[in-house]
Amino acid sequence: MVTLTRGVVENSINSDIGDAGTGTAFGLPKPEGTLGHTIAWQVVYTGTMTSATTLLQISMDNSNWATADTNTNTSGCYRIVTPIIARFIRVYHTADVGATNVKASIIIQ
Repeated sequence: MVTLTRGVVENSINSDIGDAGTGTAFGLPKPEGTLGHTIAWQVVYTGTMTSATTLLQISMDNSNWATADTNTNTSGCYRIVTPIIARFIRVYHTADVGATNVKASIIIQ
């Protein structure tokens, strides 16, 4: 498993997924200090999206996942979430109508 490096963008999802798709999970390094990580994530759709739900999820054990942020914007998104206190992170695309490709990226700021 790849561990995210501060300032390096990693793609969790980059594919022609249909209704749902679990993105690649990444390890998170130990945060500096006690405030956790500031995470930026971006979702880009190819084609005209009419309905979409994409989740930024975190986990302490890489098995049980909790939602840290949700995007339902059919134009995609660029969002910043803080504080993230977890050991693992991924993007989960739960559903879409209309797009031909979904790309979701994560970066530690």
